[in-house]
Amino acid sequence: MQKKRGRPKKIDSKTDGYRLRMSKEERYLLEKICQNEGLSKADVFRALIKIGYDMSKNGSFIGYPENRNDDYGIIGYPENRDDFEDDL
Repeated sequence: MQKKRGRPKKIDSKTDGYRLRMSKEERYLLEKICQNEGLSKADVFRALIKIGYDMSKNGSFIGYPENRNDDYGIIGYPENRDDFEDDL
């Protein structure tokens, strides 16, 4: 039997990936969270997944956030790329 080569695998290794599309508002909010908390985007998503899971166990996740087709939920995100870069 041959010896295994390379670095040993971690018990909690992150091998699965997920890709998603975001609106400008969602991207802006994600960037602000990363900036305010000093976290990477991946770390923010991991934390929010755990928070969402806890909310779903308690039944408080049902119906939140409501999907609306109007602009009432948008709170002042930049209109163009130049405005966005100034906030970072």
